[in-house]
Amino acid sequence: MLFEKIVNEVFDDYTFPMVRTIGHLNGYNCYSEDDNIIVEVNAAGIKKKDINVNVSDDRLTVKSEDKLNKVISLPKNADVDNITGSHIDGMLKLTIPLTNKTRKIKIK
Repeated sequence: MLFEKIVNEVFDDYTFPMVRTIGHLNGYNCYSEDDNIIVEVNAAGIKKKDINVNVSDDRLTVKSEDKLNKVISLPKNADVDNITGSHIDGMLKLTIPLTNKTRKIKIK
């Protein structure tokens, strides 16, 4: 009985944080596939027209109307001019190609 009283006292004042699931940019996954980086952002309940994706200073920013951002640092060899994206069933998927450009240096 004493244990139950202690547990009730502890949890009576506890309020659970609001969990955002629909209409907000939630978590994301990053992984490599072939010569690309794939970024998948959970955008359930957000329309494609309300999502903005920008690249600046090697940072990919995904922003929605609710002003929530996801900022992801990109590697130096990311081909930012050829990023493609799709929005299917509440999942924003961005494909970022990686370049393997090397310069041969002639030694005289």
